[in-house]
Amino acid sequence: MQNQDFRKPGVVFCFETVGKKYTEASPHFPQTTYYFGCTQNAFARILPVADSEKQVTLIKKRMKRDGLNAPREMLMWVRARDIYEFWDLLKYGLIWSKHPLGFPWVNDKVPKVVRHQDVGDRYFSVTNMDSKEFGKWLHKCSTCIAKQMQGSQ
Repeated sequence: MQNQDFRKPGVVFCFETVGKKYTEASPHFPQTTYYFGCTQNAFARILPVADSEKQVTLIKKRMKRDGLNAPREMLMWVRARDIYEFWDLLKYGLIWSKHPLGFPWVNDKVPKVVRHQDVGDRYFSVTNMDSKEFGKWLHKCSTCIAKQMQGSQ
């Protein structure tokens, strides 16, 4: 829990990139790559959570994500009262493929996440789920994190 002065409200998001990555786990089939980001910008905070078209446009134009790093499809767009705390909890869940707070949905299908540090700290792929399933998992995870953060105020 951080001091109120250091909390940064904003948006934490995830999108499927245009580019794909070959991994050791699948040398013949490229894996879908996901990028996780966060922003404190006011224009991102006012966008509707359900409007993925505007979110993709915003990321391409305002955040200069184009080429292979451009968003193909949005999977997550969450307003957080502290983007850094939210990102830390989410990253823990991605790296360890479980939720750090022990919520009951952990018995659901768990993604096998591969972190691509050679590309960047926030690039991941999932070997056992498609984008739709991974998006549902992210939704559950982000909802639980948001509830936990609300309770720790």
